[in-house]
Amino acid sequence: LVTSYLNAGGNLFVSGAEVGWDLDRASGPTPADRNFYRTVLRAAYSADDSATYAFSPSATGTFTNNAASGFDNGTKGTYNVDFPDLLTPTNGSVMALSYTGGTGGNAAVQYNGSLGGGKVMNWGFPFETITNSFLRTAYMSDVLRFFEVLDAPQLLPPQINPAGNTLTLAWS
Repeated sequence: LVTSYLNAGGNLFVSGAEVGWDLDRASGPTPADRNFYRTVLRAAYSADDSATYAFSPSATGTFTNNAASGFDNGTKGTYNVDFPDLLTPTNGSVMALSYTGGTGGNAAVQYNGSLGGGKVMNWGFPFETITNSFLRTAYMSDVLRFFEVLDAPQLLPPQINPAGNTLTLAWS
């Protein structure tokens, strides 16, 4: 069903620890599971644990204008993400996020649909565990813009107040 949905031009956001491990580790998954993960979800599983709870945007992906952030170690109100997957871009995808600290490596990949099918955003850790709510909103806004379901913000003319030595920026 997911393959048919994407082949028809749908968009898919996948996030979670162990998705890659479940579908693409060296032993256990079926060849069909591994093929699905690599050709449909556009990633190859490369390791089971990044040994960090921090990530940053890649220089060329959808999230380049966002700040680095972190996800929950069990002390921030959601749950401990014990085993965030390291992903390798495959079948037309590119790196979107990388882990900082720990082992490093790719935390997320994105596929823009250029080789056919819909767009895919695939994360190696659960989106909902991003600990900074402002940045969680910013990252989701970028996912929706990547899927072209949310317009980019429109910057309004800056308001300069030389007497107060201030500059006000606003957008809609």
